[in-house]
Amino acid sequence: MTAITLGACAAKPVRPTTPVPDSAVHAPRVIPLQGAQNFRDIGGYRTANGRRVKWGLIYRSADLSKLTDADLAILNSLGVQTVFDLRSTSERRSAPDVFAGRSITVTLDYEINTQAISSALRSKPTPESLRSALSTTYPALLTSLQPEYRQLFNELLGGKDATIYHCTAGKDRTGMATALILSALGVPRETIYADYLMSNRFYHPAASATPMGGLPPELSAVLMSVDESYLKAFFDSIDAQYGSVDNYLDKALGVDAAKIAQLRTLYTE
Repeated sequence: MTAITLGACAAKPVRPTTPVPDSAVHAPRVIPLQGAQNFRDIGGYRTANGRRVKWGLIYRSADLSKLTDADLAILNSLGVQTVFDLRSTSERRSAPDVFAGRSITVTLDYEINTQAISSALRSKPTPESLRSALSTTYPALLTSLQPEYRQLFNELLGGKDATIYHCTAGKDRTGMATALILSALGVPRETIYADYLMSNRFYHPAASATPMGGLPPELSAVLMSVDESYLKAFFDSIDAQYGSVDNYLDKALGVDAAKIAQLRTLYTE
């Protein structure tokens, strides 16, 4: 959620070692790029009704502002048509995306609400207080990002070629978007959590003796990683306000039962 300097990814496709319940891997989960991290295919996961999410259609990523020519060639080979940038207006202006030849970008203007994190950082923070602040921030982002998530689902319902969505680190805003998409496709909650936690393997901010503006390493590590409690707070907030994810998709994002069925036709097999 904070702009940082990205490190290089691995040199070859990475298959997940984080346990993902009942998820056959028929394609690389992680696609290595020189100029971006945490670039993952969300395909292959088994749904509750025994189908699987299709490979090669929906990708999640961290910041795409530093893509190389080789990276762009990979994105072109994946047939990427839509790149959905979940970053705030100021983030996008400071580090504009680089796009593959026939890709289009979709963006909406907003400024990110990280008040809980800022307050924690001003009050002699500890790892525990920062984790608590992040658990508070996720439900807050659920509200501020509602227009972005609505538009992202509209893009997916268009059934075009492959889509990428991303934020800065590809773990928080992108992680919540992935949780909603996989939920809509009928993927069990246990698998959604496991996919979410993969960001701790595939996102590695540049090491520094004084990272994150002078924060001690143990505090930077909290801000640059994910924890199951954050996504739980996200789901708990949805349940408290809407009763279920399906109701949230319908009432907040305009994705009703018919559109969920359409998504499952498009993206599961």
